Amino acid sequence: MGPMRAKRVCCAGPVGQATLHVLVPGPGGSAAAAAAVRVRVEACALGVHAVLLSGSGSFPADYKTRPGALKVSVSEATPTTTTATAAAAAAAAATTMALGGAEWEAVSWQLAGCTSWLCGYFQRPAEAGHEEAPALHLPGLAPDGFTNLLYRTLTREVCVGRTVTYGGLAELAGASRTAARAVGNAMRHNPVPLLVPCHRVVPAQGGSGSFQGRLSSQLKAWLLRHEQGTDAPTSGP
Repeated sequence: MGPMRAKRVCCAGPVGQATLHVLVPGPGGSAAAAAAVRVRVEACALGVHAVLLSGSGSFPADYKTRPGALKVSVSEATPTTTTATAAAAAAAAATTMALGGAEWEAVSWQLAGCTSWLCGYFQRPAEAGHEEAPALHLPGLAPDGFTNLLYRTLTREVCVGRTVTYGGLAELAGASRTAARAVGNAMRHNPVPLLVPCHRVVPAQGGSGSFQGRLSSQLKAWLLRHEQGTDAPTSGP
């Protein structure tokens, strides 16, 4: 794991970040490739805080048959962190300091684990589904709340290559199908997509549906095809 950048702090200390670029080789395996998906990971010493996706997921239909399939690169950043005291924050000022020692190692270890898992996911999704997912640290989420229950249920019950409807996930979590709207809201605000696979939750009426309310539905549809190697998702309840 190369250098990283930490821009803020949480209760466990600095929050660092690393960025993955998912590229598809050009025709014949040429280097002429563009990043179709960008993934930014934020983590502290206790686990991953956020996974931020961008990009269209606009891959050629035959990308899996091309030499090298998908290529994933992890960008490097400088080992700095920005923090602010209450007074400095009020004045919109910031102080920059270097990360080092155990503090650096713990954050770097979490980022390295997550980026390694994501690299495996994009290159070998079925295998990644059998590997232990990175640790999460979501301090804004109530441990015993319904949203946390949904995230745990989805991660445990809906594996790579499967989908579930919003109402179906509500039932898996022990609620009524009428809680589908609450499920949709939880998926829309999921801070760690891919790690908590909200893209596998689809409308009962068919189609892949929206993706976190802001991301391309094309990207969601591609993630489902990427996991299955087929054009049609396998639906759950």
